[in-house]
Amino acid sequence: MDRLLDHYTKSINTADTSLARSLFSSKEALSFIHPRGHEKGWLQIRDQFYIGTMGNLLSGRQLVITESAVHQLDKKHAWVEFYWDFHATFKEGNQPLHTKGRESQLLIKENGDWKIVHIHYSGLPVSGNGQGF
Repeated sequence: MDRLLDHYTKSINTADTSLARSLFSSKEALSFIHPRGHEKGWLQIRDQFYIGTMGNLLSGRQLVITESAVHQLDKKHAWVEFYWDFHATFKEGNQPLHTKGRESQLLIKENGDWKIVHIHYSGLPVSGNGQGF
């Protein structure tokens, strides 16, 4: 699963849709929840997240994963949790972007390889009065 995370990071940093495709399950029921949307199926993940956000809006992407934990339920099902630190530059205006957050990925084993079926990511937890509701 470390290899999967390494390749996932590379797919974000390079906005490589071919590499990304190899990481996701071939099943139709894929989903990706993120602050800019909720993509369903590979085509939406590719078009909206990888091409639309990572490729068209941002350059110089650098995703760093920390504190990863793998939880394997059985031989074919697992999930991964991690924190991330992301730096990029908006193509329009050349303004820097720096975000931190956390992510969970649900995985299934297909033909001997772990594949992503669901991703959910969000910002870091907040604890201020009236926040996080």
